[in-house]
Amino acid sequence: MTPHSISGTKGAEIIDELDRKKEDLWLPKLRFSAFFKTGLDRWLREKNIILCAVAVLLPIFAC
Repeated sequence: MTPHSISGTKGAEIIDELDRKKEDLWLPKLRFSAFFKTGLDRWLREKNIILCAVAVLLPIFAC
Protein backbone atom coordinates (compact mmCIF):
# COMPACT_ATOMS: atom_id res chain seq x y z
CA MET A 1 0.00 0.00 0.00
CA THR A 2 1.31 3.47 -0.86
CA PRO A 3 1.18 6.40 1.60
CA HIS A 4 -2.12 8.26 1.31
CA SER A 5 -2.17 10.87 4.04
CA ILE A 6 1.46 11.69 4.80
CA SER A 7 2.44 15.30 4.22
CA GLY A 8 4.75 15.70 1.25
CA THR A 9 3.70 12.46 -0.49
CA LYS A 10 1.77 12.17 -3.74
CA GLY A 11 -1.17 10.67 -1.85
CA ALA A 12 -1.56 13.86 0.20
CA GLU A 13 -1.57 16.26 -2.76
CA ILE A 14 -4.61 18.38 -3.62
CA ILE A 15 -5.98 17.29 -7.00
CA ASP A 16 -6.50 19.91 -9.72
CA GLU A 17 -10.22 19.07 -9.99
CA LEU A 18 -10.82 20.63 -6.56
CA ASP A 19 -9.91 24.01 -8.03
CA ARG A 20 -8.39 25.35 -4.80
CA LYS A 21 -8.58 29.14 -4.49
CA LYS A 22 -6.18 31.41 -2.56
CA GLU A 23 -9.02 32.44 -0.22
CA ASP A 24 -9.76 28.80 0.71
CA LEU A 25 -8.92 27.87 4.29
CA TRP A 26 -6.07 25.34 4.41
CA LEU A 27 -5.69 23.43 7.69
CA PRO A 28 -3.35 20.43 7.60
CA LYS A 29 -4.48 17.83 10.15
CA LEU A 30 -2.51 15.62 12.52
CA ARG A 31 -5.44 13.31 13.28
CA PHE A 32 -8.76 12.38 11.67
CA SER A 33 -10.43 15.20 13.64
CA ALA A 34 -10.64 18.51 11.79
CA PHE A 35 -10.49 20.26 15.18
CA PHE A 36 -7.49 18.55 16.86
CA LYS A 37 -4.60 21.06 16.91
CA THR A 38 -5.67 22.70 13.62
CA GLY A 39 -6.91 26.09 14.83
CA LEU A 40 -10.23 25.51 13.06
CA ASP A 41 -12.38 26.30 16.11
CA ARG A 42 -10.43 29.54 16.75
CA TRP A 43 -10.75 30.55 13.08
CA LEU A 44 -14.51 29.86 13.10
CA ARG A 45 -14.97 31.92 16.29
CA GLU A 46 -12.92 34.82 14.91
CA LYS A 47 -15.16 34.87 11.81
CA ASN A 48 -18.32 34.50 13.98
CA ILE A 49 -19.24 31.34 12.08
CA ILE A 50 -21.74 29.27 14.06
CA LEU A 51 -22.50 26.55 11.51
CA CYS A 52 -19.91 24.67 9.50
CA ALA A 53 -19.94 21.55 7.32
CA VAL A 54 -16.73 19.54 6.95
CA ALA A 55 -16.50 16.63 4.53
CA VAL A 56 -13.69 14.15 4.03
CA LEU A 57 -13.44 11.23 1.67
CA LEU A 58 -10.95 8.47 2.34
CA PRO A 59 -11.59 5.85 -0.36
CA ILE A 60 -8.93 3.54 1.05
CA PHE A 61 -11.11 2.99 4.14
CA ALA A 62 -14.26 2.32 2.08
CA CYS A 63 -13.18 -1.24 1.21
